[in-house]
Amino acid sequence: MADETDNGVWTADELMHGRGGTETSPSDTSPTGSTTSKVAPGRFSTRKLKGKEKADPMDWGLPGHLTEEEVATFMKFRDEVERRGGEFKNTVYSFGDIEGEAYCLTRWLRARKFKYDDVIAMIEEATEVRKEARKHDFYPDPVSALGCEPSVFMAQYPQLYHGHAKNGCPVFISKPGVLNVDGMECITTLDGILKFHWHVMMHDYKTRLLKHKEANPNFNRFECVVVIDLDHLSSSQLSSRALSIVKTQTAIDSVCFPETMNRTLVINAPRFFSLTWNVIKGWIDPRTAGKIELISSRKSWEARLRELVDVDQLPSDYGGKAIPTTETLRKEAPDGVMQQHHELIHVRSSGHTV
Repeated sequence: MADETDNGVWTADELMHGRGGTETSPSDTSPTGSTTSKVAPGRFSTRKLKGKEKADPMDWGLPGHLTEEEVATFMKFRDEVERRGGEFKNTVYSFGDIEGEAYCLTRWLRARKFKYDDVIAMIEEATEVRKEARKHDFYPDPVSALGCEPSVFMAQYPQLYHGHAKNGCPVFISKPGVLNVDGMECITTLDGILKFHWHVMMHDYKTRLLKHKEANPNFNRFECVVVIDLDHLSSSQLSSRALSIVKTQTAIDSVCFPETMNRTLVINAPRFFSLTWNVIKGWIDPRTAGKIELISSRKSWEARLRELVDVDQLPSDYGGKAIPTTETLRKEAPDGVMQQHHELIHVRSSGHTV
């Protein structure tokens, strides 16, 4: 049960004002995910002071920062989750009870701005969306999901987790600028890519969150800091095939894993990308889009990354002192494989039937 976790059941007063007379915000989080406390201003949270102190927008909808109306919606939602149980509840607690009731439920509520009926409809949709993947335990074997070794897939579309941000969130780096759609279509299918995405979210990302939570009990934000590197991106790469991959993955994450993006930095963005970005923003909730920063200058994005991630957690090719992403990706090769070389060969048809 959710109330058996170390977070326990929060009272209405705690949901509005925090626990033990303290409040926690992202700025109070140490590199390990532990938190420091600050005394709440009297009986009210900064959110309730209406102008005397300006609340951090990133705190909106989090435990300790709710209005009375939001608390009432939270309580109603909590009762409904317990009443329905079964797959409805499993969908809500997709990362397990260890996330903590208050943080898990507010994550779903924030995604629909605490509009109760919309939240319920979203969970019902998510339960249906994940139904087929759940039958297969969300594809625990990545090779079976993709139809090829993940290292071969990563060579066509490099993406990896690398350390943790200062707020404790895992750091995910994706390099669509070197995405090879033709190569991907040679080794897998869109269905295989989606199965692999389920594997990543439910077996890789989930495991990273749970391990970090076990090591750092005060880590409560089950979110991710994302770096999208558009270096080498050309307009020809932004084909309908490439965008369909992004759109489908985004659709799954938006409905099944809401509010799991802490912040996204889009770096090395070419000028023409602004048009594509306007299209992609249409697939994303406006509040989510507000967490995304586009930075083209290397000097600027390195400085911004170091604000978010300690240098010992940041890869050396992204301004840090940790091992470079190329080496991390190389470690994804199957056991016994020292080096891999991938080459896409185009064969022109002779017109004869073989």
